[in-house]
Amino acid sequence: MALAFVLQAVMVLLTTQRVAYIYWMVIYIAAIPVWNLVLPLYAFWRFDDFSWSRSSSHDVGHDSAAFITDAERLALKPIPLMRWREWVAHPHDSEPAKSKV
Repeated sequence: MALAFVLQAVMVLLTTQRVAYIYWMVIYIAAIPVWNLVLPLYAFWRFDDFSWSRSSSHDVGHDSAAFITDAERLALKPIPLMRWREWVAHPHDSEPAKSKV
């Protein structure tokens, strides 16, 4: 594997004559273990940690962390809730509604 990176470095030096590209390649090689090992392990270890989220608040008396406000809850009232069988049995318009523009 080291031979592949060395050959890439040689080709970059031969074609562009810019050493800065080699520096960035070293940074990339140093970051490979972080992206392929450290971050996946951290994500697996903390996958059920929702302490940063407002949506998992379980404190009933604390309204500032509510997921949905009372105004939003009232806006949901006009939405009809039906089971699938009720929706299929409910008569629907055969044509889509026309806009009055």
